[in-house]
Amino acid sequence: FFLQVPTMMARAAIAGLLLAWQVTGFVPQVRRPVALGRAGALVRATANPENSPPAVDGAEADKWMTTESGIKYMDEFVGQGEEPKDGGLVTVNYIGRTFKDGRAQDTFDNSYKRGYPFKFVMGQGKVIPGWEEGLKTMREGGRRKLVIPPELAYGDREMAGGKIPPNSELYFECELVEVGAGGTGGLELFFIDTRIYLQNTFSNKFFTAFFIIWLITFILPKEVMDNALHSIGL
Repeated sequence: FFLQVPTMMARAAIAGLLLAWQVTGFVPQVRRPVALGRAGALVRATANPENSPPAVDGAEADKWMTTESGIKYMDEFVGQGEEPKDGGLVTVNYIGRTFKDGRAQDTFDNSYKRGYPFKFVMGQGKVIPGWEEGLKTMREGGRRKLVIPPELAYGDREMAGGKIPPNSELYFECELVEVGAGGTGGLELFFIDTRIYLQNTFSNKFFTAFFIIWLITFILPKEVMDNALHSIGL
C-alpha cells in the first residue's frame, strides 16, 4: 500500500486541478439563453428579420386570432411539416420584444443575432406557458407572430436583466425550424448539450493537456509511473 501512495497522490493532485478549473469556471461552459431556458447549437441561424417595431392593429388587424387563454397569433407562413409533439424536441428561431399599447417595443432576445436557434422539449414546462401553447399548433417550416399576456409569460417577475419589466406582455416572431419525434426530445437534448460541453471543454488547451496527463496515470503500468515519480523526487 505504502508503495502506491506517491502514485495515488499524483493522481489526486491532477484530479484536484481539473476539479478546481471546473468549479472556478476556467473551462468554458455551455451557453444558455437567460430568458427562456435551455438551448443547443446544431442549426445555425442564417437570417435576421428584425425590422421596425410591428403593431397588431392596422392593415393586419383582421389576420390576428385570439385563443381562449388570451394569446394572440398570426401566421405569416404556414409550414408544410409536422406539428410539435409532447416530449419531442422543438427547434425555434425567434425575436422577442416587450409589447405595449398595441405595438412591439424593445427587443430583449434575438436568436438570429445570437447565431443559433433555441431548442426545448415540448410539454415539459421548460419555457413560458404562452410559448408552448403558441408554438404547438404551428407546422415545421412555418413563421408566426405571438402576443403573450403576462400571466402566460413571466407574470410579476422582472426578467432578462430588467429588459422585461414585471407584468409585461411579450411579442415574438417565431420560425419553427425543426420538429423531433415525440417522447425522444429529452434524450436528444441531453446528447446535444453533452456534445457542446465536450467541445467547449476540450477546446481549452490547458484542460486538455492536464486531462491527458491524468489519463496517462491510469494507462501506464504501475512500475513505469513509480519510476517517473521517483525520478522527480516523489
